[in-house]
Amino acid sequence: AGAVSVSLRRNLFLLLTNELDLQYLGIKDLKLNIITKEGDTESNLSKFLSKFTTNPSNETQGKPFDFNVKDIDLSAISIHLIDENKGKSSHIDLFAGAIEINYIDLICNEFDINELILDRPSFRTSIFRYECAITDELNIEQHESAPSLKVEGEPLTVNVREFVIRDGLFGQSNELILPDDRYPGY
Repeated sequence: AGAVSVSLRRNLFLLLTNELDLQYLGIKDLKLNIITKEGDTESNLSKFLSKFTTNPSNETQGKPFDFNVKDIDLSAISIHLIDENKGKSSHIDLFAGAIEINYIDLICNEFDINELILDRPSFRTSIFRYECAITDELNIEQHESAPSLKVEGEPLTVNVREFVIRDGLFGQSNELILPDDRYPGY
């Protein structure tokens, strides 16, 4: 269920040289459920996408994929995220949205956005189970020295010139707290 509209700016045969240049991308009526089952480290979406990606050796690696799109229109978008390991559920909904992009550089992780307009976005998070029970043992391995953080690749850079949210709704709830305990004194 849903629709995708695409308008190319350049020749479709550029896909053969790892280039995709779109003038317009429209996405309508998207419903996406992303679930991480208890005990799994990856979501169903990550597992699905990993089927399409390959990790060739540096010697055989070809030209990196170059993707460009100028205008994106979004309508009736709904994303439901469930992480059974963290006991957390999130709903992201968007009535409509428009994104005007100056450029995208996937190699350097740079995104330059002229305009980002979100109409009636909502983001709701709910806790349905705590990550660890009170009876769980918390064994924390001690290290002599602090572990070093390795960052591979370029840092992510996002520039947004104009950012508009109309009638947004953002919230968090904890389903494990009884209604009487949520609002003491009322």
